[in-house]
Amino acid sequence: MLYKKLMQKNLKFLFLFLTLLPTLTLAADITLTNPIEQDTFDEFINAIIDVIFNLLLALMPIIIIIGAYFFITAGDDLKKVETGKKIIFYAIVGFIIVLAAKGLVSLLKTTLGVKNQ
Repeated sequence: MLYKKLMQKNLKFLFLFLTLLPTLTLAADITLTNPIEQDTFDEFINAIIDVIFNLLLALMPIIIIIGAYFFITAGDDLKKVETGKKIIFYAIVGFIIVLAAKGLVSLLKTTLGVKNQ
């Protein structure tokens, strides 16, 4: 009984090894390409900031229109007026933060003395 269980384990291992052996020998021909187009960390951060900037640039007018809608349709409801004002204010603040982030990388590089290669 013990011999049979041991033999089954060995056969499973042998089958697994023999099925994976061609994969292991062909793996030497596989080359991995870099999915990130940037070569340096600085370029990578700038690419992320550019994506966020372009996304915010597209969303900011929509958010301001939503805030204006709350503001215009408020009537006598002071809570809706305040909501509209806050939406517009925070949309503009967010845009200013993203604008500042574009310059923050170069400011940190000059402050820390990092030189481009």
